[in-house]
Amino acid sequence: MTPSIFADRAPDYVRFLEAAFGAREIGRSIAPDGRLADCQPHFDTTTIMVSEASDAYPATRAASYRHVADADAAMVRAEKAGAEPIMPVADMP
Repeated sequence: MTPSIFADRAPDYVRFLEAAFGAREIGRSIAPDGRLADCQPHFDTTTIMVSEASDAYPATRAASYRHVADADAAMVRAEKAGAEPIMPVADMP
């Protein structure tokens, strides 16, 4: 199963995923009107799909969790890329 996210300013979101989490784009298609129809950012062993939100497909509300070896360093990268923390980094089950 591949999660699909509809995002406002989808190209900016993809750039954020690359800067914050080291995503690597493995595919992209552009709609005739120039908007991002589909992009596949890949993280280690996981790929998601990101598309520009529209009236037919509004922006998706979702929570995503990424397991990393060094959560503190990952949070620093994410904040430098524009993330706003909503909770402190902590060991969790």
